[in-house]
Amino acid sequence: MTTALIITYKLTDPVAVYKNYRTTENMINQLVEPRSRQALEIVFSKYTAQKALENRAKLTTDITAQIREAVKGYPIEITAVQTVIQFNKEYEKRVEESVQKNVVIQTAERELIIQQKQAEIVKVYA
Repeated sequence: MTTALIITYKLTDPVAVYKNYRTTENMINQLVEPRSRQALEIVFSKYTAQKALENRAKLTTDITAQIREAVKGYPIEITAVQTVIQFNKEYEKRVEESVQKNVVIQTAERELIIQQKQAEIVKVYA
C-alpha cells in the first residue's frame, strides 16, 4: 500500500512560528511531517487492509481528525487533509472477488428464504 497526504493549513500565530521554528518550512519538517506519519500509523493500526479499502471516506476522516489532534496547541490549523491511498492491484482484485462472492452467497441465501416462505404459504393454503 502506498499513501500520500495533501495537508492544507493556515498559520494561527506567525510570530510564534518564527520564534520557535524560524520558517514555515522548518515547522512543517519538524512538527507536521513527523506527527502526520505518527497519526497515519495510529489510524491504520485500527483498520485491516480490507476495511481501509472498503471505508476510504471514514479512513480519511479519521486521519484528518488524528492529524488535527496531533498539532493542537501549536500555531497551525489543519484546514483539510486529502489522502491518496493505493493498494497493490492484485490485492484490490482479490478483495473485489471476495466481495462479489459474498454478494452471490447473500443473494442465494435470500432466494432460499423466499422459496421457503413461499412453500410455507402453499402448505397453509393447501
